[in-house]
Amino acid sequence: MDIKNILFDLIYNAGSDLENTAIETVEKDFVEELNILLSGQKRKISEVISGQNRIVVIGDIHCDFLSLAEIFRKLSLSDYNYFDNATFVFLGDFLDRGSMPIQTLKFLFGLKLLLKERCIFLRGNHDSIKFEESLNLFYSLVVPSETVNLLSGIFRQSTVQLFKEYFDSLPYFATLAREEKEYLFIHAGVPEEAVDTGINIRELSGEDIPESGSKAEKMLNSMLWGDPVDQKRSRQGNYSRFEYSRDEFESFMARSEFTHLIRGHEPVRFGFNTKFNSRLATIFSSGGNQNFSSYYQSVVPFPSFGIIREYGSLIAENIFTYHISGLKKPEEAAERKFIASDASLPYNFIYSEPKRMLKLRVINTGRIIQDLYFNSEFIINARELENIESAEEIRKSVAAYILNKINYMDG
Repeated sequence: MDIKNILFDLIYNAGSDLENTAIETVEKDFVEELNILLSGQKRKISEVISGQNRIVVIGDIHCDFLSLAEIFRKLSLSDYNYFDNATFVFLGDFLDRGSMPIQTLKFLFGLKLLLKERCIFLRGNHDSIKFEESLNLFYSLVVPSETVNLLSGIFRQSTVQLFKEYFDSLPYFATLAREEKEYLFIHAGVPEEAVDTGINIRELSGEDIPESGSKAEKMLNSMLWGDPVDQKRSRQGNYSRFEYSRDEFESFMARSEFTHLIRGHEPVRFGFNTKFNSRLATIFSSGGNQNFSSYYQSVVPFPSFGIIREYGSLIAENIFTYHISGLKKPEEAAERKFIASDASLPYNFIYSEPKRMLKLRVINTGRIIQDLYFNSEFIINARELENIESAEEIRKSVAAYILNKINYMDG
């Protein structure tokens, strides 16, 4: 079976023009796929990732079909056969915000049916669909509930119920033991102090979803809402989002015997960052300048995804392709090929002499969509690099800063 070609057929079919497709046809396809998915999916708290192949980690998608499709297009360029070998872990928040929910869900469900156990969907705080019987109304815990409102407006109630049942069945977290690292994958992070039961969540692994209203459920749900901070401040807003400190993080990790935590939830500008001695990584996969399918195009101009190598280290890859060139006399600039730390995904950079203003040209599938200007000295200072003298060193330092290629979780 040629999985690569099937995947690109999925992308093409999911992204095809919906204006000429009857809603009844779209609904029928969703019903068939959801019934198959639900027939083979047991509700459980967690997934255990086994084997030694690479892991592709995809952060919040939020109905951003274009970023999602670009991830798979980019992986297809690699010398490594991701589609036949890798496991794909999605950190939740598939729903809301973006402009292409139907296309995104069509592709995701097709991907799950194709890759089966090699595709793991974790639940995010946006992925909970509720039903109020007295009002005969589906709704979400997050306002505005764009995806739930859309589904309720175009599909029958029985179809929306299938969406509800499927997202209710998604696990809260996944675990991976590789080399000397113990990874925890979860949407947001550690539980809020007020609902932390003090239990080791490994003790919950593999069990059925806890009873509604139980202490275990409250703790797990709170792990879909928190953000890490160096100095704990206050609750964000007047609802479920909160902050957790380094002390809370380290206490939880020690208790549950994890070395590293990989999360989404937070729209970080470069799509990837680390905290707490690189033991916590945030990955956000929706964004991109002038990417009309993303709500986060200005907030996250450089969305990313992650790859865990065979030996256990995590690297970040930007979703879109970037070219760097000098503003002065670009015709004199030399062109070189820069191999990312993945050692399989190619990037091309053009650089000129040091101490000049550099231009970051953002290219989406070959189309220039925006030029961003940076002063090379500023970028070097931002990376805390010293004694940069050659054009080659300028190129490497700028590439490392912008593309986050030197972000390993070896701490």
